[in-house]
Amino acid sequence: MLKKINALLNIFMGCLLGVYMGRILVTYMDYRKNPGIYEMGSAPWYSGIEIEGIALAILLAVCLVIKAVIRKESK
Repeated sequence: MLKKINALLNIFMGCLLGVYMGRILVTYMDYRKNPGIYEMGSAPWYSGIEIEGIALAILLAVCLVIKAVIRKESK
């Protein structure tokens, strides 16, 4: 059972990273295509990416703690 949870966490972490990387790519391509839209805002165009990166880091840290607990319990 613990191995299945560990595998599920690996898949979840991989999906999180993939979605984040895709979001970075789409945001950058949109910025290159429509820079005027981003100039109207007071924050830089990459501020959303930074906030999402912080949230991603927190989620990945939680997943890594859960994985460490699972590894400790399985030994």
